[in-house]
Amino acid sequence: MKIESKLVVRKNNGYDYIYVLYEQNKCRLRVNTRMQYVKGKMTKENLFNNKMAKYESLNKEIFKIKMNVDSYIKASLNTSLTAVDVYFSQDGYKTWIKQQQ
Repeated sequence: MKIESKLVVRKNNGYDYIYVLYEQNKCRLRVNTRMQYVKGKMTKENLFNNKMAKYESLNKEIFKIKMNVDSYIKASLNTSLTAVDVYFSQDGYKTWIKQQQ
């Protein structure tokens, strides 16, 4: 069973944003990193390269969000032993993040 998310680029209101995406069967959890995709300044893994100012701190923020999503997925799968429910995930993830702070 896959328990790791990936970084993808999705269009939102005419802009390309980097999302953390987890898919399992028909269930999907998609979290916006609120970072815009910048053509020519990204790696194949959808992280910023050294052509972008402050790329290290931007990549750390993306990794922090990705790690939170992966932790949430692991916690959800450990408690329910079933697929992550798409409707529960969006609200559940936000609640879980607030509890972790």
